[in-house]
Amino acid sequence: MTRSWLSKMGICMFAMIGMMPNTVMADIPLDRLREINRISEIMTTKWSNLAIHKEKDGVNVQKIIDGLKKRAGGSDEDYFVALYETAGLFRDSHVNIFWPKDGILKKYTSGLRVARVREGYAVIQCTPPTNCGNLPLPTSVIEVDGKPIDDWIRQRATVLGGSTKLGRQSRAMINLGWYTAIRQNPPAQSVTLLLPNSVIKTVNLNWEKYVWWDKEAGEPEPHCIKGERHPSGTFILTVEAFDCGLPGDRSWKNGYRRFVRNLKGALKNARNADSIIVDVRENGGGKPWIAKTIMQLLIDKETLYETEFPFDEKRETYGEPKERTAFPKKKWRKYFQGFPSAILSGIECGSACAYFVLAVKTASTAMVLGEPAEGSNGSPKYYELSVSGAILTVPSDQWPWGRSLGADGQPMERRLINVDKKILPSINDYRNAKDPILEEAIRDFRKEWSLRTK
Repeated sequence: MTRSWLSKMGICMFAMIGMMPNTVMADIPLDRLREINRISEIMTTKWSNLAIHKEKDGVNVQKIIDGLKKRAGGSDEDYFVALYETAGLFRDSHVNIFWPKDGILKKYTSGLRVARVREGYAVIQCTPPTNCGNLPLPTSVIEVDGKPIDDWIRQRATVLGGSTKLGRQSRAMINLGWYTAIRQNPPAQSVTLLLPNSVIKTVNLNWEKYVWWDKEAGEPEPHCIKGERHPSGTFILTVEAFDCGLPGDRSWKNGYRRFVRNLKGALKNARNADSIIVDVRENGGGKPWIAKTIMQLLIDKETLYETEFPFDEKRETYGEPKERTAFPKKKWRKYFQGFPSAILSGIECGSACAYFVLAVKTASTAMVLGEPAEGSNGSPKYYELSVSGAILTVPSDQWPWGRSLGADGQPMERRLINVDKKILPSINDYRNAKDPILEEAIRDFRKEWSLRTK
């Protein structure tokens, strides 16, 4: 349950596919072959989600490993690319390969932000670099590299990681704006748009290196939580991640301290509110016990969050299941006690975020609106790969928190957490600067207050 909030810029945890020529086994350096065999052993003996992805998605570990071996010759960079791209083929959003050393993985941006709408897909925002020009926004996307957008999304999704089909398609869509790779090999080179005046225009994309936070340039530290009071009286808490980690800082303690600091700052705008909305539509996950911090704003009694099965690595046995619960926090709950609440959900809400949405929904603590969240079982274990210098992350039952159930007592991997009201914006909503999901929640609040005051 550790998909970082950084992943929404990289979402994008998998590089571009550009298959290298087949390489015979004799051409593979022996140390690389040993490393690949170790990956094979880890994925066949440690991966807790193997059975479900084998049954439901047809994942064949041996076939994937054989494909990696065919690409393991050539330069170090070729080998790194092959490793990186292989991770997505396991169909698990928590199976990743990354390099802790700076400079190997690079982020790129086209400046486009694409969203799913009722009509299909649309560019809803465009920021530098050089592709934006005078594009009238929002505008429909009809083709990518000469292929109908739906076909391109489906094809692109086949090489990306993600625990659900909808989640992989979402990552493909996001790859039109951002991606992470070892070398620049763009997922898309042209986008054909249907402009509001019915004119068709093809934009040849220019990809530029992207820096999410430029500390050296003096940019202020980004916030992962923001709070604002809507004119209607509703307090809107936008939580982009359940872990405020920063590049180069993998300390969970530091991430948690930033989270609490951000939350305290956001709650300063909550005074005199009469309802609360928690927006987690773009929350990629984080730590489940940090997510429980937000639950403390919404509950009045002890509430089940998940059930864990602790694993004793020395004895190689599981202990008794432990229910993880959240308790109300009086100094934060005081702002919202007795007030209606809602959660805004989306497919980018995954991992710990999906646990959060399910827990709130199961406890009937708040209404959930928007699109389903992507359920995925994480708490991955980190395996160092000494030859490439990479780290392989794998959800593992044989890990203290590797096996768990959601608040409804069911496994979380490869499932969608359905919402109470499914709402998908239209192009006109974006054109008119409307947020129909947010507006529906506020309408519900006003109805509830109307009933209460009768």
